[in-house]
Amino acid sequence: RIHILPILMKRFLIKLFLFLLTINVLLSPIYFLTDDMFGLSHYELILKYQINKIFDNKSFNTGYFGDSSCGYAIDINLLNGSNINLSLTDRHTLCGTLEMIKLSKNLHPELDTVFIMQSFNAFWLETNKCSDVINYQNLFSNNYFKNFVGKIVNFRQRIRVALKNKEIRITKIDDYFENDYVRQGRKFDGKLRETKMIHALTDYNKNSILEIADFCVNNNLKYLFLIGPFIKTSEDKYYLELIDFFNKNEIKFERKHYILDNNNIGDTIYHVHPKFKSESTAYYKNLIHNYFKKNNS
Repeated sequence: RIHILPILMKRFLIKLFLFLLTINVLLSPIYFLTDDMFGLSHYELILKYQINKIFDNKSFNTGYFGDSSCGYAIDINLLNGSNINLSLTDRHTLCGTLEMIKLSKNLHPELDTVFIMQSFNAFWLETNKCSDVINYQNLFSNNYFKNFVGKIVNFRQRIRVALKNKEIRITKIDDYFENDYVRQGRKFDGKLRETKMIHALTDYNKNSILEIADFCVNNNLKYLFLIGPFIKTSEDKYYLELIDFFNKNEIKFERKHYILDNNNIGDTIYHVHPKFKSESTAYYKNLIHNYFKKNNS
């Protein structure tokens, strides 16, 4: 008696194997040619890039910390003294900014000045990515399974972008960063209109702000909180509450910020265009100078 079912199953498995092998052969060149990011996500790449700068720099006295608004706004090559820009992203939150300051001071006792620049959305955003900063050592581990899974996720995203834009972008690490931060995307071409804070400052971020200020005071760090580049903003309820929080807690804070318009805007309403990075750097340099001149500190 002939058992038909096992024979059919064997044929099916052989065909499935050949199909998967063919797909793998066809896609492997694209996969390997378009990804040398070691399976790291966008946020992990930025964090690793900035962590490496902390370890690789022999000495720096002034640090700029915050999110992408700071990363795109400050060109340390145009500033006097020993400076470093260690900006992360808004998803790393103010908690992540605090951890970067702590790590920098721990590894560089010579650090004596800290500027914290965040975009408006950072004051209400809450995520779990601060833990990535705390556990930054994980970025340097040789966990091959994690790297493999990360590569698959990156590859899926790359295919999605390719289908949408009808092109395959080469995402080599050497091309991922430009002028000390992530290479920007296409220029924002939406309609600009005066906006406002859409959410209140959260308790989570209040605590982070207070911890940053306390850490700076306790470690004799000169510091100042800044607002990153943004389009024109109305002084609504949430905005005034934000200002009031800084004032009531006697935290050093400058409310003015670099205004973005159709000419100097980058790829989002929080990013200055790379061509205007020197202009925004000069703006904040003068803003900081005038703040401390006015406050005699």
